[in-house]
Amino acid sequence: PPDTALGWKKLLRRYGVDTVSCAARCADALRGGDNYKSLHAVLKSGECFSLRHLAVTGDDLAALGFKGRELGDMLNFLLDYVMEYPANNRREPLLLLASHDEE
Repeated sequence: PPDTALGWKKLLRRYGVDTVSCAARCADALRGGDNYKSLHAVLKSGECFSLRHLAVTGDDLAALGFKGRELGDMLNFLLDYVMEYPANNRREPLLLLASHDEE
């Protein structure tokens, strides 16, 4: 199990809430520890770990000129960014970051 909030968010992004919750509870049952408690703290924080919770959408990026694979790549880049810097999950800064990264 991860030992940081970022590690939990990466697992949540890859496997989803249900799977990671089950794994955390199993790890606690088998080895003891506070894995589920740590995971619950991340979930309760409301920090972004999926594109669904990202403050920008594909439509926002398409309006900046992104299309196809580059649009998907930029969405994933922005998701990685806000997973590491959760306070920056706001529309304006993310659009600015995307427009600067495009240049």
